Amino acid sequence: MILGKQIIIFSAWVLLIRKLGYEGWKDLKDVGRRWIAEIVFSAIKRVFGEDLLSKKFTVQKIEAGRKIMLYNNTSHCKQKQKLAQTEE
Repeated sequence: MILGKQIIIFSAWVLLIRKLGYEGWKDLKDVGRRWIAEIVFSAIKRVFGEDLLSKKFTVQKIEAGRKIMLYNNTSHCKQKQKLAQTEE
């Protein structure tokens, strides 16, 4: 039964691509934007390492969120410094 549902879903994708054209479908589904997230995650791992110290999953989520917030704050501060230097 699952195979039949997969075929129906695949057929719907094919029909949508044919209707909108590849470029229209790509814009609708935001294809090709994953690389942006991959770059950010790679930068975060480079700065903080890819390991989490917490053992419980709920605490790991909090730890990862804090690392992301800290990364965002530091990158925002760096952008402000660059702007200040260019204005001088």
